[in-house]
Amino acid sequence: MARAVVSPATLILPDPTEPDLGKVISFCALHTTQGRGFVVFKNGTCVILQEPSHDPVAAARRMLKETALPEARFMSERTAEGDLVVTFGGPVFHWIPADQLAEQTVWAQENLDKLLSEEERKVAKEGWLPPPDALLGLVARSRLLEDSRKRVIAKVIRAQPMPVAR
Repeated sequence: MARAVVSPATLILPDPTEPDLGKVISFCALHTTQGRGFVVFKNGTCVILQEPSHDPVAAARRMLKETALPEARFMSERTAEGDLVVTFGGPVFHWIPADQLAEQTVWAQENLDKLLSEEERKVAKEGWLPPPDALLGLVARSRLLEDSRKRVIAKVIRAQPMPVAR
C-alpha cells in the first residue's frame, strides 16, 4: 500500500489546541500604537501593519503570501511572561500563551511528521524530535500556511487617531 505524502502547504490538521483568538486579539490590541496596527487571521497568524494603512486587509494578505512558504524559517522566543512568540521574518508572527504551551507541545510531538515539509521529512532521522520551542514553531508554521491558503480574517486592529489639540 502506498504511503500518502501530505504537503504542509495543503495540510489541514485536526488541532485540538486551536489558538484562542480572543487572547490573540487582546495580545495584539495591547501592542497597538499610533504607528502600528494588526490583522489577525482565523488560525492565529498576526500581521503587523504600519499605520496609517489605506487598505490593511490587502497589505496583510500580501505580507502573508510572501511569508507563507512550506519551509518558512522561523524563530521562537519566550517573553518575560513565559509566552512564546514565533516570528517568520518581517511583520508576521504567532503568539502562544504560556498556559497553552505544554498541551501544544505534546500535540506537536504526536503529529511531527505532519508538521514537517517534504524536504524536512527526507532529512529527519528516525526518532528525531526538535526542541519544544521549535516544535511549537512548526505548529505555528502549519497555521501560517493554512491562513495563507484560506485568507480568512478574524480581526483588523487599527491604531486610534490622536486627538487634535485645539
